[in-house]
Amino acid sequence: MTTIPTSNSVSIISAVRAFTRRDIMRTIASPIATIQSVVFPAAFLLTLLAVFGKSVDQFSAVATARSMPYIQRLTPALVISGAAFGSLGAATGLFIDKSSGFFDRLRLTPFEGNDQQQAQRGLLALVFGRAISEYVRIITSTLILMVIGAAFGFRFAGGWLDALIFLALAALFGGCFGWVGFGFATRAATVEAVVPAVNALFIIFLFLSYGMVPLEAFPGWVQPAVRYGPSSLMMKTLQDLAIGQPYLTSLLGALAWAVGITVVFGWLSYTGLVRPTKRSD
Repeated sequence: MTTIPTSNSVSIISAVRAFTRRDIMRTIASPIATIQSVVFPAAFLLTLLAVFGKSVDQFSAVATARSMPYIQRLTPALVISGAAFGSLGAATGLFIDKSSGFFDRLRLTPFEGNDQQQAQRGLLALVFGRAISEYVRIITSTLILMVIGAAFGFRFAGGWLDALIFLALAALFGGCFGWVGFGFATRAATVEAVVPAVNALFIIFLFLSYGMVPLEAFPGWVQPAVRYGPSSLMMKTLQDLAIGQPYLTSLLGALAWAVGITVVFGWLSYTGLVRPTKRSD
């Protein structure tokens, strides 16, 4: 049970800290969250490396303009995919908070501000707390994937500085997918409507990309969509950063996608949160 600091009025910063701590502890205590965030990406990396590593390396050396060891291609791809699919747990948890009546209790909590602001600030604190805990989860899972990848040859051409930049960009890129889940969770009528919808969207985003296989392996007619898709640009940025290639162009495209996704689904999350409050006035 979450304990929100009590006084005549609660500051939103104190509430965000409380909700962040609550969600981090829930993630640590949840076997499903651990499997989605850490075990599954790590197992997927090892499986893909064992099954497709040699064949992709051979194809890449002959038929592509961006030849690199498969582990250099695969590790960044699974960092992004793990961040996306791992966010389903946060989206489901937010929906459970809504359906259990926790949203209604937060509207009655005396936060700082006028009556309308009080009704909204508790809900915003809840969502931002979940978002911060998502960034913590992404950083943790990225570190684990980097360590596992390093055991199989994943390296940073620029050393530790590039590794730190890689970690920061992974959190920035991966965090935008959490807002996608929040946007669906605040508007869905049932939890069964949240997971399939978000899963389908992530599957399109992530598998319609050249993170795990070279761009040339896709049919020619779909290559433009693959080349400029959000996950492709995010994965390419991390790949080029790791191998020491220029990545400014792909970084700008990836940042544009990340900001755009965050703004659109952040707005959908906000309007989904405050909609019941407005109807009750």
